[in-house]
Amino acid sequence: GIVPLGAVDGNNLIATMDNQALPQGVHAWLESPGLAIPNVINGFNLTFHHWYHLHTYSAPSGYGDGSWVEASLDGGASWVYLVPDGGYDNQIAHSAPVPSGASGSGFGVWASPNASRWQAASFNLDNLQGLNNASSIKFRFSVWTDPNSPVQRPGWFIDEVNLTNQGADLGAWFH
Repeated sequence: GIVPLGAVDGNNLIATMDNQALPQGVHAWLESPGLAIPNVINGFNLTFHHWYHLHTYSAPSGYGDGSWVEASLDGGASWVYLVPDGGYDNQIAHSAPVPSGASGSGFGVWASPNASRWQAASFNLDNLQGLNNASSIKFRFSVWTDPNSPVQRPGWFIDEVNLTNQGADLGAWFH
């Protein structure tokens, strides 16, 4: 498979496996630390760039391997599946574990028969259930490979992860 030659910006990126294919039967994730939730939520977004090459039989309904994002508002005790702006581009195998909040087996994921190249991903979190009652948020970047997959691919590469919030709209004073 094809891997990125380098990061989108700078020298570092996150990779599932360094210089080797992601093996069959993997269910792994990278978990962020707890991040403070602002008092005023408006335009609260998780964004990043990513490159993926995960085995799937076709696009958009390949039902093979996949990657997705989850969030936790309780320090990691429970997680909820997040859908990116524009949705995911494929569907995972029905035998994959279904995260809380996903639409059931065969849920949406990122996967492609070919390397995706660097792409931007964005998740608007303004309406995430429970956000207004939480003080911190964690993210989990999850990947799963079918134990019976006939093909192994390089995996998932992530760069430029950002959590932003526009906050309160600016007010104006009139006399």
